[in-house]
Amino acid sequence: MKKSFFLIATVLLITACSTVTQTSRTITTPSALLSATVAELYPSEERYSMRVDIPRGVYRGGEENSKNYAEYQLLEKIKKETGVTYDMLADAEYTVSKESFLFYKNIDYIIVSGRPATLNNFHSLNDSVWCNPVFRACYDNDVDNTSSNKGGLLNIFK
Repeated sequence: MKKSFFLIATVLLITACSTVTQTSRTITTPSALLSATVAELYPSEERYSMRVDIPRGVYRGGEENSKNYAEYQLLEKIKKETGVTYDMLADAEYTVSKESFLFYKNIDYIIVSGRPATLNNFHSLNDSVWCNPVFRACYDNDVDNTSSNKGGLLNIFK
């Protein structure tokens, strides 16, 4: 008798512990505003170059972080020499010196060169530009990344 009660209680516990998962999805409405701000670029005629030693805290952020640091140091050097504040480095070229160890690579220095440039006359593009189908040919309409057909490995099974 006790065995039958124990068996019935066990069966009831197992059947009562089921998980019900309910999901719902709302309709996604893309609310992308097609707008772009453009500016005029005025590069310098003279090309500057500088060797920048990369500190340990900077190269831990990766090679791109180290390149940005070297570019910033060059722009600060130009600002001290000429007294002109430039916004960016146009036509930038980087020479990266790396020292390889057993498990990692250390960036020793970067030689950066380029033309300092200023940005002026910021303005938005006309609506006639956005209406041009040639201009919008490569524009990704899925701005919010809500599309389910992203590609990848599972796309070959569809």
